[in-house]
Amino acid sequence: HAQSPSYYVVVGAFQVEQNAARLAGKANQEGFTARYLRNEAKGLFYVVVFQSEKSKPAFAEVMRIRTETSFSDAWVFKGELGEQADQPRPEEQ
Repeated sequence: HAQSPSYYVVVGAFQVEQNAARLAGKANQEGFTARYLRNEAKGLFYVVVFQSEKSKPAFAEVMRIRTETSFSDAWVFKGELGEQADQPRPEEQ
């Protein structure tokens, strides 16, 4: 069955994978468990610090992050994101 969309708290979106990796590292240093996932539709890597199946926890977390951390432009993305982008994609093999 189709995966139900998740709510992701995103702190950055990048075309260049290394930039996403750098921001994820910075977020991890600030105490987050950050990773980056590919938004295939937009061709961007999203740096994600929180994921929930329900909207309420995600929106509560985004408000906390905006007020208590340096990521004042964090936002909630609802949908599906690809897995961490470190495995080779078919066209690169």
